[in-house]
Amino acid sequence: MGWIALKGKNQSWCSKALAKAGESSVLNRGSLVVETGFPQVGRPRPLLQGIEGVDVSDFALVIQALPGGGVSFVVENGGEIAHCAFSPAEAGRNARLRLTYAWDCTTGRGFVAMETEAEGKVELVEVASPHPLPVQSLRALFAQDGEGYLAPDIGFIALSDLVEVVGPQPGLGPLTTVETSQGYKLIKDRRRGTRDAVAGGGFAPVRIAL
Repeated sequence: MGWIALKGKNQSWCSKALAKAGESSVLNRGSLVVETGFPQVGRPRPLLQGIEGVDVSDFALVIQALPGGGVSFVVENGGEIAHCAFSPAEAGRNARLRLTYAWDCTTGRGFVAMETEAEGKVELVEVASPHPLPVQSLRALFAQDGEGYLAPDIGFIALSDLVEVVGPQPGLGPLTTVETSQGYKLIKDRRRGTRDAVAGGGFAPVRIAL
């Protein structure tokens, strides 16, 4: 399917498939993506309140801001710990950082990745025999008024039911012109509810604008 949930500042979206899944359902494959700045804190603090609720068996995932502007991403899985840390000295204090946890229980492989938006630098740590994630906890994380508090430094979090590719990707810049139901607009000027032209004909609304 692809992307099934997205949450940014004061807005969120979940697919019908995720919303209607049973409370005991689990996601056996997917990617959780977080984009954040380098927060300035005096002591370690979670970037996502409620992310520790994504916990099943002996699995836990924690994202923390570190003193000095660093970010730590830790996955504990079956007694094994995969850890990545990134500091502003390596990327610049104004850089954006994208963190990805991807897992596939069918192949028994997963990874934690960190990449800087400007440099395209990627650090990747493999996770062996990853656990499935409970749908109920994921829904709570992405709910607008649920347990998924976003720290001010976070731009967005996103969830896919596929193992997404990390690293530089082709895309469209903010000054690219796209056709909408109200004429041609720059991508940067589109808002939630703007109706974009789609390949099959007609228009479809933008679900969330970051």
